[in-house]
Amino acid sequence: MAAPFISIVIPVLNRASIVGRTLDSVSAQTFGDYELIVVDNGSTDGTADAVRSWHSVHPTVNLTLLTESERGAARARNRGLDAAQGEWTMFFDSDDTMRPDLLEAVKKASREADVVAWDVIIHQLDGSVIRQCSYLRNALFHTIFHGNFSTQRYAAATRLFRSVGGWNAVLRGWDDAELGVRLLLQKPLIRHLRDVEVDVYAQSVSITGVSHSSDTAKWEDALSAMRNTLSEASEQKAVHWIDLRRAILAGQYAREGAEIESDRLLAATLKIVDCRRWIYRWASRLTASGCRGAARLLGWLC
Repeated sequence: MAAPFISIVIPVLNRASIVGRTLDSVSAQTFGDYELIVVDNGSTDGTADAVRSWHSVHPTVNLTLLTESERGAARARNRGLDAAQGEWTMFFDSDDTMRPDLLEAVKKASREADVVAWDVIIHQLDGSVIRQCSYLRNALFHTIFHGNFSTQRYAAATRLFRSVGGWNAVLRGWDDAELGVRLLLQKPLIRHLRDVEVDVYAQSVSITGVSHSSDTAKWEDALSAMRNTLSEASEQKAVHWIDLRRAILAGQYAREGAEIESDRLLAATLKIVDCRRWIYRWASRLTASGCRGAARLLGWLC
């Protein structure tokens, strides 16, 4: 059998009640040259059985169910990447849905690209919706601050994912941004689809969670990894952006009432920046006060 054009890798953990919606959106694609790789990451609610049951009703879908015993979405995604046979790969989440023409649009755009990106609609827990855009201009800036390389917002040539070593399985948060930084340093050709192509559904239980200060290492480890990578690549402007992101994170801690953690992180950030420390102090204070947009306001002054 010939290799498919694209491999869709979906890690799952205790999503038995909703994974079927995601799988339905894949099977509804107008473009059929794909393989679907679902990686169960230690579910205890019968998720694997739910996937098998779904496949029994959709036997024509080229689906492989794998397991990854070591917990962590990045590890599960790497397991899927190792197994991927497609020329391109898309990582997707088990609680979101893709619109029917997504794969067809990716196929068309891939002729002149290494990465194809698109906008998403996020359905919030309170019923509101917001549109998150993918940015071609200043992609590195927007990856650091605005989730430009969130898992559901792009597909890329499989060789590109493999050339940078896949996902950093040590990280527990913002690993998508960290991978995005490494991908962008390869200077890929990126195409952007005009239409919204994915619906993201917020969940009360998720990897991201709702509090930054409850697990500070989750975010700070990712920022440190990105800073090291950018320093090695002599991307000094982007290193300053990481430091600004650290200051904003300190402000988020303060806004959550974690003043000690906020002071610690801001002090550590000010210790390593070489000039214009007022920018980082101001960014932290603005964020702590509830203001948004500190990165857009101050990012180009770093």
